[in-house]
Amino acid sequence: MSDEVQYETLGWNLAFGHGYSLSLTAPYEPTAIREPVYPLFIAFIYKIFGRQYLFIYIGQISIFCLSCILIFKIYKELFELKTAKYSAFLTTVCPTLSSYSVIFYSESLFIFLLSLTVYFAILAKKTENKKWFIAVGVTMGLVILTKAVMFFFPIFIVIFFLLSRNKNLNIAYIANIILFIFSIAIILTPWILRNYSLFGIKSLASSRAEIILLSRAMKTDYSLEKIKMAYVYGFSEYLGSKLFPMAIEKSRDFLLDDDHVAYKMEKELLGQGYTQKEVSSMLRKKAITKIKRHPFKYILQTPFEFFKMMSFMHIPLLNETNIINRFKEINGGLIILSGIKGIYKTAGYFIIFLAGIGIYIKRKEWIQHFIPLALILYINLIHSFLYGYARYSVPLIPFYFMYMVIGLMAIIERWQNKQNLARINYLLC
Repeated sequence: MSDEVQYETLGWNLAFGHGYSLSLTAPYEPTAIREPVYPLFIAFIYKIFGRQYLFIYIGQISIFCLSCILIFKIYKELFELKTAKYSAFLTTVCPTLSSYSVIFYSESLFIFLLSLTVYFAILAKKTENKKWFIAVGVTMGLVILTKAVMFFFPIFIVIFFLLSRNKNLNIAYIANIILFIFSIAIILTPWILRNYSLFGIKSLASSRAEIILLSRAMKTDYSLEKIKMAYVYGFSEYLGSKLFPMAIEKSRDFLLDDDHVAYKMEKELLGQGYTQKEVSSMLRKKAITKIKRHPFKYILQTPFEFFKMMSFMHIPLLNETNIINRFKEINGGLIILSGIKGIYKTAGYFIIFLAGIGIYIKRKEWIQHFIPLALILYINLIHSFLYGYARYSVPLIPFYFMYMVIGLMAIIERWQNKQNLARINYLLC
């Protein structure tokens, strides 16, 4: 099953009393393959309106609008109003962000919960009111139950709280930090206990971490030819299909090839009667064996995984089969489609460049900017060391825009100053 089908099936089964299951018919076997928050969101809408996709899209569009408001509030807390307005406008009109509102991916909900967490953390630091520490703990717990990869990010929030007070710590403030941690634990514990009681696993999602690790480890077996192929496909699917026409039938699936193999392996092992706990252990051992065999080759993949993360400016709908088929009907349509994707992807590299300038400009205010900077570092690093994919960087786009505007404004201001200086020199001469 694709991610979209899994989420939709889980939501449908939850809404109509079949439990947290991917089964399409009875008996509905429980699963832990996906984190629960997004399927619960789908189930809530299905329960009210029935199995109507339109209402899911309306719900996600509404959430995206709320996210834009939250992101504007975050910008206002960190920057002056002018920067906040420009950054929020870019977030609102960004096709990548808005396109996730009309597909069954968890990104829209994740961005909303992540934005809410960042905003609450800023308020907690600003007011030192315990209700905001509890609020940021609750939303952080929901973020983790949307994407388990965020499990270790609360460490950075604790560091932010400690750095904000520096040497002026007191018992009341430390108690607030403990409340934050306790709130996360309350949110996560029921799901962890459920997975342990059903599958004997002490994790948020069965085999997901092991599958991701194995997908990355499989690349240590790549030949030089396949490494070149992967880089070319990562840069341009169209170029990859032309240079390596015999690679696979569908170019858009190439970079997910190892992912599909790992999932297939899990399915086969479960079909052989192994428990979920045993399967997770077997996949983990297989991945570690491959990594031990080629440790340096595993580490050297990191730039490639980061390279894939850099391709965050994309429009998922352009990868849909019906859209591709429409372009095929046009003379030179695939070249046009590839051009659109390429130009848009290149814009992402330009955004990263300007964001880097913006981050450098704000380097002396790093404590104030600690959480957005930690998010950028955490998400990029953890996926680069595990398994990078452009979609995983999408939640960072609003924060890239924030620093991009700072960088762009600095360049414009410097250019204007040079122009003014040139005019003054001209007049003096």
